[in-house]
Amino acid sequence: MRVLRKFLIVLLASLFVTSTANAKVETYEGVDEYYVLGAVENINVARERARERALRDAREKAGVYIHTFSKMINTKLVEDEIISVASGVMRVIDTAYDIVPLTDTEGFLIRAKVLADIDTSDLETFLQRDAEEISKIIANETGIRLQEEQQDQRIDSLKQEYLQAETAEEKDFIAQQIVAEDKVFLSNMKLREGNKFRDAGDHKQAEKFFTEAIELNPANAMAWHNRGWAYIEQKKYKQAMADFDKTAKLNPNSELPYFGRGWVHHQLREFGAAIKEYDAVIRLNPKYAVAWNNRGAAKSWLNQMRDAVADYDKAIELKPNYAKAYENRGKAFSALGDEKKAAADFQRAEKINRSNRGADKIIEEALALVNRGEYSEALELLDNAAELYPDNQFVFVNRGNIYNDHLRDYDAAIADYNKTIEINPKFS
Repeated sequence: MRVLRKFLIVLLASLFVTSTANAKVETYEGVDEYYVLGAVENINVARERARERALRDAREKAGVYIHTFSKMINTKLVEDEIISVASGVMRVIDTAYDIVPLTDTEGFLIRAKVLADIDTSDLETFLQRDAEEISKIIANETGIRLQEEQQDQRIDSLKQEYLQAETAEEKDFIAQQIVAEDKVFLSNMKLREGNKFRDAGDHKQAEKFFTEAIELNPANAMAWHNRGWAYIEQKKYKQAMADFDKTAKLNPNSELPYFGRGWVHHQLREFGAAIKEYDAVIRLNPKYAVAWNNRGAAKSWLNQMRDAVADYDKAIELKPNYAKAYENRGKAFSALGDEKKAAADFQRAEKINRSNRGADKIIEEALALVNRGEYSEALELLDNAAELYPDNQFVFVNRGNIYNDHLRDYDAAIADYNKTIEINPKFS
């Protein structure tokens, strides 16, 4: 299994590298309710709102489960990222509803209860995706949750205004706004459905749901953006570019549509145009290592080798074990006639790739032993890995965790964490 480079993803991959034969299923119950303004709201949409709120509760509970496991690698994960990963692997198995009458106000409550599973084999498969793909999934899920929170606030505010309105005309005007907000909510639900097909690799079906999301709410920037990538996966570059253009108009301060446009230009070998788009990405998000690498690659195609090397340098600074950036920089050095530096970069890239492949297998076996409480045997495996792969940060951080969490040998733990930091000073 390939260790993923994105920090969060690396951590979770280390936690769940056990084979699918040892997979287990965790079930979570989520419960929440939604107040329905009976004279105005659509009962079916209201049920979906209650269900989604209950599912959020289940995701948060699953997040606690993932966070507990994260202690093995001696770190605290960002809550939004944990819940995003939970969203990617959670499967609803049952939903039940109760109607609760209210006597002190117009309307009633719909109380929803969902049962949802997380299969660790699904989690393992999810985490074996390319790190950049997973980072996009996490960013996407975070964006959807933000949209949902804002929409919840708007719908609650509108209902308060409706209840306080004094005239029929006022009530009618607010009711129309509530109906419009229902379309925004349903658009986000279509977006979630599309994401599921995207994550499963069915980009044609994902495109269909993203289109339906756009039809319900043409201002849904995330739907336009995601459909753009669904088009890219189908090599429909003209349509993808149009969708990224629309995304940029709706959300000009996000780097995502510019990265998408840069990638389209890259695929079409329009490298000058790609560089301009990556310029915008880097201006908006200077820590986007892949954008630096991609801009360097576009400059390499235009024979701007020294400028390309500078971009690869920055990508490596941001992401010290970025094998592809080393490989690309090696090619640039070779084109500049500096074969010594080229050879060093090619060796570094191969060393990272080889270390990842070999160390991953040993870490997997060691963590299986840790799960069984066989700490000495796990340490023996990681000791061997440290000799074979002395530049692999994950060998040392996992060994440090065993010393810290299970054996309480804090001096040994500190030594391994120091080694981890020496290998990768940015390993937070």
